[in-house]
Amino acid sequence: MGDFGPAYASRNAPRTLYRCEDCGAALPFSGGEGSCSLCGGNLRAIGPDAVSGPAPAGREAVAQLAAEVLQQIVPQELLEELALPSADRGTEESVLEELPVEKVEPFALLSVWRAADDDAVAADAAAPLLELRGTGSTFGSPLSEGGVAGPLVFAAPADGAAALTNDAAALRGALVVMRRGGCSFVDKVRRAQAAGAAACVVVQTGDVWPFSMSDTTGAGADLELPSLMLRPADGGALSALGAAPLRARARVVDAHTTCAVCQEELLASSLAVKLGCGHRFHEDCIKRWLTKQHTCPTCRAPLPTKDARPADGGGDGGGATPPTWSDFPVPRSGGGPGGGPAGMYT
Repeated sequence: MGDFGPAYASRNAPRTLYRCEDCGAALPFSGGEGSCSLCGGNLRAIGPDAVSGPAPAGREAVAQLAAEVLQQIVPQELLEELALPSADRGTEESVLEELPVEKVEPFALLSVWRAADDDAVAADAAAPLLELRGTGSTFGSPLSEGGVAGPLVFAAPADGAAALTNDAAALRGALVVMRRGGCSFVDKVRRAQAAGAAACVVVQTGDVWPFSMSDTTGAGADLELPSLMLRPADGGALSALGAAPLRARARVVDAHTTCAVCQEELLASSLAVKLGCGHRFHEDCIKRWLTKQHTCPTCRAPLPTKDARPADGGGDGGGATPPTWSDFPVPRSGGGPGGGPAGMYT
């Protein structure tokens, strides 16, 4: 309520705007009070119906006051950015041409301990025997930063292509290791899920790496078990640990695996651009973005712009005059490109 009244106040209510001659405060709808409610100074009417009435002098005074306030609270660099035509806010062509393209690396981590170290593992006090980087699959539940932990069990049969013959109690809550081949990735993970496993670990047998397990037919849409793939050499390192009871934890170590432009997953082995701030995007996505903007879509870290303004301030021998809010027309009500800094509505 207060000085402004309820939102449903009559449009015929007085709309005079006052300005204090001592502290400079603007007091709309003050009701003609003779002194400032903030400092007690003298009030001067800027103009009748200043906000939307017909008096040009009143509207001009409000525009001038608004420009003065904005000039004090808005950073100058933002004002200069708004003053640029929208076509000049993209990133410099030379920067676009030199953006580094890299293959997305594995982002899942499998840590393995002796089962005898359970107490130390729970307290994060024991160094793991192995730390193996892998790739998360594109189906089932994604691995979290906290991950899943449990006994590490090698499946029988080794490729998981048939019903598992391991002791049922050993599979419950375990991370079940299978070799690629014999059946689809979805079938392997489904058998591990049916056995009550905590996760499924598949060892790659081909030369392609990194490689993300996928569900090309959509048959695994109902799966919830997290799964990951290890490279062939890491699968061999696991087997070399022998038959001694093992415990493992699988977790994600690089959770930023989504392109912020298209909101789709950055799969291991796909190509991505990594900006100087460290954020990664699909190559086509970020290049399209940067032709119109010069900032990172995630953190807004700036890149050099295609600023078309003359460096010498227009050839007058001096530097360019910094823009002020008074240089721009006041936006008209009703939305759309009715004024304001160039490009504000583009």
